[in-house]
Amino acid sequence: MMLSAVFIILAGVGTTYLLWKPEPQSAEWRNSTDKATISWESTNRITPHQTTLVSRPYNIVLVTVNLLRVDHLSVYGYGRPTTPAMEELAQESFVFSNMFTNADYTMPNMMSIITSLYPPAHGVFDAFKDELSSRISTLGQILKISGYDTSWYALQMPHLDVNVGFGRGYDTIVELQKDYSNVHDITEWIKGRTDSPFFIGINSRSIHPPYIPPPEFKDAFADGGSKGEMASTEEEFNREWYYNILELMETPGSVMDGVISKETIEANPEVFNGEYAARKIFRIQDLMPEDKKIRFGFTHMMTFLAMVDPGNPDNLEYAVSLYDACILGIDQKLVLPILDALKESGHYDDTIIIITGDHGESLGEHLYVGHNNNFYEQLLHVPLIIRYPELDRRVNIGHMAQSVDIMPTLLELIDIKKPFHTQGKSLTPAMEDTGSKPINDFVYGAKRAQAYVRNQDWKLVIDLERDKSEKICKWARLYNIKNDPGERTNLCREETEQLEAMLNELVTHLDTTPKYIDKEYQFIPEIDEKTRKRIKETGYW
Repeated sequence: MMLSAVFIILAGVGTTYLLWKPEPQSAEWRNSTDKATISWESTNRITPHQTTLVSRPYNIVLVTVNLLRVDHLSVYGYGRPTTPAMEELAQESFVFSNMFTNADYTMPNMMSIITSLYPPAHGVFDAFKDELSSRISTLGQILKISGYDTSWYALQMPHLDVNVGFGRGYDTIVELQKDYSNVHDITEWIKGRTDSPFFIGINSRSIHPPYIPPPEFKDAFADGGSKGEMASTEEEFNREWYYNILELMETPGSVMDGVISKETIEANPEVFNGEYAARKIFRIQDLMPEDKKIRFGFTHMMTFLAMVDPGNPDNLEYAVSLYDACILGIDQKLVLPILDALKESGHYDDTIIIITGDHGESLGEHLYVGHNNNFYEQLLHVPLIIRYPELDRRVNIGHMAQSVDIMPTLLELIDIKKPFHTQGKSLTPAMEDTGSKPINDFVYGAKRAQAYVRNQDWKLVIDLERDKSEKICKWARLYNIKNDPGERTNLCREETEQLEAMLNELVTHLDTTPKYIDKEYQFIPEIDEKTRKRIKETGYW
């Protein structure tokens, strides 16, 4: 594998409602939809619905899933049965078909979910550096002081570090394993609740590359495609990972060049002898100096990216089958056990359940596999399912919603006053009347170097480090999402009036949104300049 080339890529990246409809897949860059037909319009047709929501102290289970793009969920009409448990849940839920994230990677968007602040307002972009202001109350803190028992389950480091602010307000904090081996911690906690209402916050990274589904689902959708160099098991991936680390150690200028001293290598010949054993990978991590251990994560993602060929439709088809199988794993090994525990413990009828994505994933679109890439639709468009105890049917809602709307919606449903800093809007008007006026005319997102604004038909993406001058079309991108859902044609130069309107909207939003950043944080001393550059450009380590 050409790992040096991969490293170069890594270091350099940086009322009427119109339903968004996924673009038909093109054979030149993506597998055919013959095996996974999308029946988006029929599944998500707006449901005429009017009701009065009753606010009371319901229990809350908030499930956020990493890399969960909406158009690969059968609950939204995807042809493969990826989400049977969610489909059953949706039969008594509000299902939002136009839900968008405020960032296209985990750290800033998860912070937006739990604070109802846009990313520039909370300023939490970079791992090992940023922290949430002490002036801001998270959803966990608000519910804790309101008498809720609270618990948080997630892979904490580095992107959901509890010390950054993600751990605020919780009685119980547990590291949620990617292999589902401790989901029983969640279900047992549910069964142990008695008097107080409870809140469970969950973030699962079980879909995250290298797309290793649970063994029982590995071949669930493997009906074609070419495996290429991709790993289909953890053991396959770890073997390749081990050899790639050794190769990088011998490659001048690589991320592992000179990281482990010659003396350390000579003192541990059994680790570096080229005979694979899974334990050796993490032994290598142990032997790395503390100020260089951050680079260990680089080698993991580099190994995955070297395995996938986004220009090969057959290889992408295989990758998509694994991705879909991972979603099935989330559905059956995380969502289903939680639903069963709620029912068995007698809590189900008193519990609001929310399922959403912290961002999506690119699966070959624009010849890219991954995320945190230019705010494309597949990275922003995620599910939002809100199970409300008094609802006995599926209600499809076409209103545009965004991540910052989740907290104010939940607080209104349980009759708790929202905090002063709330920037999102409650979605309850749409839940009470699906024909009501739009809640959001626009949705917004930002990271360090880019920002976007989107309405029902158009999306503008700008570079925040460039001058917003008459030369804007050299780097800005304007898409007609209605006619060009694949975002292939930049209309910046052709649609000058639309560009001006969208740019004014976005600049006004960025300039007028209050910010709650106490200070400009610095990276911890152990993070070297090369790593700092990567984190700033991509959000990832």
